[in-house]
Amino acid sequence: MNWQSFIHLIQEESDNTIFLKDAENTSLIGKTICGFLNTMNGKLIIGYDKVSIHLTGYNESDQWIDQFIEEHFTNTQITSTFLFRSNKKILILDILKNTTRVPFMGAYYQIENKRAVDLVIANEPVLYAPPPIKQPMPEPISAPVIEKTQQFT
Repeated sequence: MNWQSFIHLIQEESDNTIFLKDAENTSLIGKTICGFLNTMNGKLIIGYDKVSIHLTGYNESDQWIDQFIEEHFTNTQITSTFLFRSNKKILILDILKNTTRVPFMGAYYQIENKRAVDLVIANEPVLYAPPPIKQPMPEPISAPVIEKTQQFT
């Protein structure tokens, strides 16, 4: 990606492009990647603050994002690209929607209104249901035994 393509991304309003000003909030990065994997193809751009229109830069090592993806999102299609401008590095992740749902830290997310939110799964069969809890059987209540004797004369 070149600078002109990046400028075009900034200027266009797109539901499938999300900007994060830095890589400090790894939970938000993970949830956003997970959301794209479960919802749609998208781009996550780290190092540009779209609100203040400011290059903030991506200050992690180049290997950090590869390790993060490998640790949390195996068997997915995510490519990373770096763009350099004004002594700042910007990370651009191209994320392809996965064919199966992908969790992040045990939870599922989706992209809604350019944000990662909990994925609500409705009308889907439960694949695993825990067995019912067995309650101990109460002791049987025994009736008192009444002996009856009969006399014959």
